[in-house]
Amino acid sequence: MKHVSAQPVVLFAVLNWGLGHASRSIPLINSLLNKSFDVVICSDGIALDLLKKEFPNLKHEVLPGYNVSYKFESIIQNILWHFKDILAAVAKEKKEIERLKEKHNALAVISDNRYGCYFDEGYSVIMSHQLSIQTEPLWKGKFASNILNKYINKFSICWIPDFEGPEALAGELSKNKSIKNKNYIGCISRFESLTLEKKYDLAIVLSGPEPARSNLEELLTEQAKGLDQSMVLVRGTNLDRPDYLYNMNAEIFDLCLGTELNEIICQSQNVICRSGYSSVMDFKKIGKKAILIPTPGQTEQEYLAKYLMDAGIFYSTSQKDFSLLKALANSGQFNGFELHVDDTLMEVAIEDLINKIKLT
Repeated sequence: MKHVSAQPVVLFAVLNWGLGHASRSIPLINSLLNKSFDVVICSDGIALDLLKKEFPNLKHEVLPGYNVSYKFESIIQNILWHFKDILAAVAKEKKEIERLKEKHNALAVISDNRYGCYFDEGYSVIMSHQLSIQTEPLWKGKFASNILNKYINKFSICWIPDFEGPEALAGELSKNKSIKNKNYIGCISRFESLTLEKKYDLAIVLSGPEPARSNLEELLTEQAKGLDQSMVLVRGTNLDRPDYLYNMNAEIFDLCLGTELNEIICQSQNVICRSGYSSVMDFKKIGKKAILIPTPGQTEQEYLAKYLMDAGIFYSTSQKDFSLLKALANSGQFNGFELHVDDTLMEVAIEDLINKIKLT
């Protein structure tokens, strides 16, 4: 049955790969709602759970999952291992997004890293910061980048959540001359800079695919034992709490709304998290320092962690070599980001979307 809305409808499709894609979609969804759009959230798994929690009154649709398991440590190897499954999922989501377009009478789709979520007829936006895969050997990265770019160029436009030029947060990741139609839309974050009294000495904020998330949770829980500091753990999952957490001297949350997590981080002296790009943008938005631990084998996170450490912004070390005491001692030598509160580029991109929709 086709749904008819009095307001223009946008489908917002979000990749379920940890919580980063879902969290950075929140300010864009809010901006669309403020401009009187009817937004239908399309995703799966924990990403959909988070967005349903943030927007309980919005319609939602379940998309086919990519279901990439971590058989190998290297993310590139895992993607290659599941390559046929990923292509099949992209084909399924392409068919489904066309069905949802008709069902909701949608005028546009915005896709955060879901490469099959574009319209054959109508306006399609893909949002991605990773346009050039940075990995060794270089030919692997170039090969993977070329595949991604072929999909990206099927969309009307690519929104890049970053700054163009020397201010780029993602370094070489967000640069690629092969993308036909692109627009840098700045730092996209659901956070705001809050002046709050310190409540925690240490906040541990986790997310990402399993079992990497759980492995880091167990490692940090073990190293935090006996630490004479006030701590909070945000698990970033709905999985049952394992036994080792019941002996941890910390406040524990499973999933937090953006406002809750915003407050926790602004109330914390030190923050430890993965070097996911959405987290990097969050820290830029509020001018916060952090200790970064890249997911092993995830080349994007490994590149970002090294890039930001070399720039003197964040302390980072591998999970294999991680020492909590050493990290806390060394993190003070790094400057963090300067506060960034300007959302002009994002708002201009959405105004441009509105104008393009009027022409379709």
